[in-house]
Amino acid sequence: MQWNYDELLRLQDYELIMKARDAVIDEIRNSSSEEELKKIPEIRFFLITASIFDMEMQNGGLCQFLVNGGKFHGPMLKDALTAFGAEEHSRVIEDYCKVQKIDLGNLQIILPNDRDPYGLAALFSQLYDQYPFREVDERYFEIDRRNPLESILGKNIRNNLSLFFS
Repeated sequence: MQWNYDELLRLQDYELIMKARDAVIDEIRNSSSEEELKKIPEIRFFLITASIFDMEMQNGGLCQFLVNGGKFHGPMLKDALTAFGAEEHSRVIEDYCKVQKIDLGNLQIILPNDRDPYGLAALFSQLYDQYPFREVDERYFEIDRRNPLESILGKNIRNNLSLFFS
């Protein structure tokens, strides 16, 4: 697909992030071999992780991210956030997980393998009883209000369009 960089530059951060993420997802879907997948720059995979993390945090906080995307995206969260320069965002999550003994690389310990979609409310309730998520969410949103992750991602994409739209 041909991208008009002038049009992309005029998009709001959220729209630009979604376009870039969709372009990466399309690239992954259209890869016909493992070799083609290996050629995709790591930063593009990091964009998917960072944007999903941001959306889940905005919709329900860290617990929601862990339940909805943590098993897949958790192991690369630190690398994804720091690759975009969101070290402060990453640090608050890392520090919390360290204190709470949550291993983002192995969430099998706190999340069941087979999730019953009808049992999600019970799972959220159980996790909120077990971990003080409100504390980390409040600290995270203090940082995010000063320097929104969405803005960080948007600026990075805007400054490196060719990395995300080829």
